[in-house]
Amino acid sequence: MTAFVKKIILTMTVFAALLQCGAAFAAPYDFNPEDILAKRAESRFDQAMGDVNAEFDPYAYSMVGFTIGIDPGHQLTADTAQEQVYPDNEKITKDRMSPGAVGVRSGTEEYDINLEVSLKLESLLRAAGAEVIMTRSTNDVNISNIERAAMMNREDVDFWVRIHCNSSRCQRTNGALIIAPGSDMEIHDRSEALGKQVLTEFCAATGAACKGVSYTSTQTGFNWSYSPVVTIEMGYLSNPNEDGLLSRDSYQSSCAEGIFCGIAAFCAEESEG
Repeated sequence: MTAFVKKIILTMTVFAALLQCGAAFAAPYDFNPEDILAKRAESRFDQAMGDVNAEFDPYAYSMVGFTIGIDPGHQLTADTAQEQVYPDNEKITKDRMSPGAVGVRSGTEEYDINLEVSLKLESLLRAAGAEVIMTRSTNDVNISNIERAAMMNREDVDFWVRIHCNSSRCQRTNGALIIAPGSDMEIHDRSEALGKQVLTEFCAATGAACKGVSYTSTQTGFNWSYSPVVTIEMGYLSNPNEDGLLSRDSYQSSCAEGIFCGIAAFCAEESEG
């Protein structure tokens, strides 16, 4: 192989890697990241505290009367048995539960981080008077995506939030994003409103880059849910910096507080409506 050919191959490899990084930012987001700064000035967090320097206090909010679901994504052991993605289509299936991501440097499992943040969030919501339904409170379970949605349906939750971390082949990709049900779904509008509030407050609380709201009709949990629901991807475990943050207890607390404040803002809007 000549030096010229080697140079061409190297150039093409680098170009392909850059394309992968770029593709990670090309999802159909509709929430301008600059909105975060504007909306932060009207944050429910600041309004409830009355002082931007005040210590966070969940008791300053009231969510009495709301039943809220939390789904810590993934579990200790993946389940590759198949289940339907759509209630009305038996031919399209996915694994009952995928394995989740792993920290590129820390080696921390996504399911561990998801659960830690979810347990912190549960405590905050209960302190504010909400009834909270958890799909799991330990990692050693086997609960499929359909079963998680069915649990929320049985409990007749007002809405629920799926807690996840992200991963990309490009280690530079970073930031938090919301995935919401597609516009063709009945639960789209309220899910979108919930997602935007959660993302705004999450990014304000953590300083994470805002990657916007993306929409899909291919998430099993969405398709089987009767209630509004969103998935928050709190950051990329494939990014060394975000891996380090998401593995840290103090940052996990900030994640929980941000999601809590977004839920509080959504509940306030629901009460006023």
